[in-house]
Amino acid sequence: PVFIEEPQDFIVRRNTGITLRCSATGSPYPKITWLKNGKLLVIDPKINPRLLLIGGALYITKVTKTSKYTDAGIYQCMAKNQFGSVFSRNATITIAYLRDKFRISPSNITITTSGTAKLTCHAPRANPKPSIMWEKNGKIIQSGGRITYTTTPESVLTIPNVDHYDLGFYVCVAENLAGVKRSEAAYLTVNVDTTATIPVIKPELFNKTVFINDTVTIKCNSKGDPQPIVYWRKNDQLLKSNDTRVKRLSWNTIGIKLVQTSDQGWYMCGSYNNAGLVTSVAYLRVVGEYLHIIFTE
Repeated sequence: PVFIEEPQDFIVRRNTGITLRCSATGSPYPKITWLKNGKLLVIDPKINPRLLLIGGALYITKVTKTSKYTDAGIYQCMAKNQFGSVFSRNATITIAYLRDKFRISPSNITITTSGTAKLTCHAPRANPKPSIMWEKNGKIIQSGGRITYTTTPESVLTIPNVDHYDLGFYVCVAENLAGVKRSEAAYLTVNVDTTATIPVIKPELFNKTVFINDTVTIKCNSKGDPQPIVYWRKNDQLLKSNDTRVKRLSWNTIGIKLVQTSDQGWYMCGSYNNAGLVTSVAYLRVVGEYLHIIFTE
């Protein structure tokens, strides 16, 4: 006999059904039998929920794991006729699990405004390895931007530039095939930094006139304690500074190369820290190209 299809490994959830495929050809047509952990597997629906399908596949209707019995193990199919027998590759069935207890649950933490908060969790023992998400006050936190976290079983949630709106209950959520588990909640307390000073923009932005195809820089001269964060808006829309012409040159300066008429408008810099927010506005006017005059006699 020669195998056409051999069984593959499975990681399955308890109480679900799976099919281990096996088919062989030969003359005369071979008979398929199954072994589990090296022993002949008895297939009798009255004894256990297994069926031998036409063609030789083994269907386990309800994967079981109890204190006395488990469907987890190493399976082989054997194809046999009067000229001999062949054994398939080993196929391992693993039953997914996710324990209840987190190995490390996040702890309550107190952070002063503008500081960085880090919350750590280590998922329960599990197979397959669970992915991690975080919740704040019952809502999923999307990782990226200001707040980030790793999705690996040992996860760290990082919140830089903490402000009062970050306070609340944080929960680590572990999920795999076996289900979902949530850690105990950790509370983030935010204390106000009384030494902080509101930012000052001095000198303020001033109007500029530039020619088409010129290069221009706009600087937001902002100071404060802690050092403020600066953002930019153009015509009341958040300024996108990720193209080839408009770029953020430093934490408080933007640059525009090859100025176009579309760059004309009101520019606002906003400067904030945990003590407050200030803004400054100026108008950028774009005019035609330089006039080149050639004198001839």
